[in-house]
Amino acid sequence: MKALLDRTWVETDNGVRIFLLAGKERALVIDTGMTGLDIRALVAAHTDLPYSLLNIFMFGPQRDFSAYIASLKRLIKREDFDHIFPSHAKEKVSRAVIPELIAGAEQILAGTEKWTLTQRFGKTFRVCDVGVSRFLCEPLQ
Repeated sequence: MKALLDRTWVETDNGVRIFLLAGKERALVIDTGMTGLDIRALVAAHTDLPYSLLNIFMFGPQRDFSAYIASLKRLIKREDFDHIFPSHAKEKVSRAVIPELIAGAEQILAGTEKWTLTQRFGKTFRVCDVGVSRFLCEPLQ
């Protein structure tokens, strides 16, 4: 795993990020990657704390852009963080990207976005590049 901040690491597994955040009493692993890496070994290499696992990856119709936009609008009002750790982009980005993420998600929701196509996992997906991020959406049938 690569160190991002003090007591914060990241591993990229086939395009999917695994984050490890170590606190004083417990650690948190966010996502498990794509290919079934040995999470216990990854954690043990950096901390002996007990840990919890949080999987947040969503694909397909359960992705709710209205909820995503509302969440970003709440997040932008907070002053108590400096960085965002995306699962599929640069490993650490500034909070300054939030307005562009909101604008991009609003375009997708309104149907005014410009899509390209990409092949992933043997399927064709639509990709919307909003400059600071790319949204990978439902496979085309």
